[in-house]
Amino acid sequence: MIIPARNEARDIRLTVDSLRAQRGVEMDVLVVDDHSSDATASIIAELAAKDHRIRLLTAPQLPPGWLGKPHALAYGVSRAKHSWLLFVDADVQLAPDAVATAVLAAQARHADLLTLVPRPILGGFWERAIQPVMAAVLFYGVCFAKVNDPADPQSAGIGAFLLIRREAYDAVGGHAAIRDRVIDDYALAQMVKRAGRRIWLADGGDLIAIRMYHGLSEIWRGWSKNLYDGLRLPVWIHIGKHQWYLFENRPVVVLGLLVTFLTGAFLFPLGALAWALVTHQEGPEMAMAWSAGALFLLFGGVLCRGIGLFPGWMAVFPLGAAVTIAIAINSAWQVLGRGGPVWRGRRYLRS
Repeated sequence: MIIPARNEARDIRLTVDSLRAQRGVEMDVLVVDDHSSDATASIIAELAAKDHRIRLLTAPQLPPGWLGKPHALAYGVSRAKHSWLLFVDADVQLAPDAVATAVLAAQARHADLLTLVPRPILGGFWERAIQPVMAAVLFYGVCFAKVNDPADPQSAGIGAFLLIRREAYDAVGGHAAIRDRVIDDYALAQMVKRAGRRIWLADGGDLIAIRMYHGLSEIWRGWSKNLYDGLRLPVWIHIGKHQWYLFENRPVVVLGLLVTFLTGAFLFPLGALAWALVTHQEGPEMAMAWSAGALFLLFGGVLCRGIGLFPGWMAVFPLGAAVTIAIAINSAWQVLGRGGPVWRGRRYLRS
């Protein structure tokens, strides 16, 4: 198991403790400290002194052309000994049987890569308002059946839990082939599938949970780092049982589609209903407004149920959608206007 860690003192202990508690699997836990300026390294050293399976590694100086996370993961792989590699983020919590269950599932399905969608932990107002909206954005158009179909080009990778055969990792070039990719988890899964190997995407809500960001400031900075690169990924339109591939690497166009989707799904329905009520509309206008409101309730209810959130929180989803639009615009501006955003003391330079 390989964990890249840069300034993760707040969360790393819980993550490593959940890995130490794993049952039914032989493992080493390699935590790669990526030049942290907080207590991350000392916490790992303390845990390693209690458990011989835990090893603290210090990432070498970042070479030109590499981003920090791919470099830390590649260094961890160079020190790994097992035939399966498991990449885990530093802010996850795993059930005791998570790793053994995943390995058995990958073997049973003859998968070279297995990745799990974690259950989100939402700890505050802004997390409950924004993160469900982000989940809707990220997984709209992702069809599990197509990702898991070797004949279909759609792929997906979740960095919180990504299990891959060492042989397959080496065959596709590992992280050296995606050294400058911010969304390295998706890029690795894409390489594996394009190489004709099988990947498997599954709901891991019973096995893994994650709290990505704490509060509005972290949400803003974290998603500003990631979203522009998300706008460059392949776009799939999913309507009912049908799905169509549109294009990829068209960030400005995708930004427009994102704004349209968020406005139509979260902002317009309640706005239309409020307008109809305030202006005392009748007949077809009022019927359309109530229909829009009903669709919002249906969509919001499905979203809340999918992530285990009390349905009343859908009332703040329009605010979350507005903030998400602002984050997407800021992410694009950080890249196109300023060369790249800053996250945990590093500027992510890219074009």
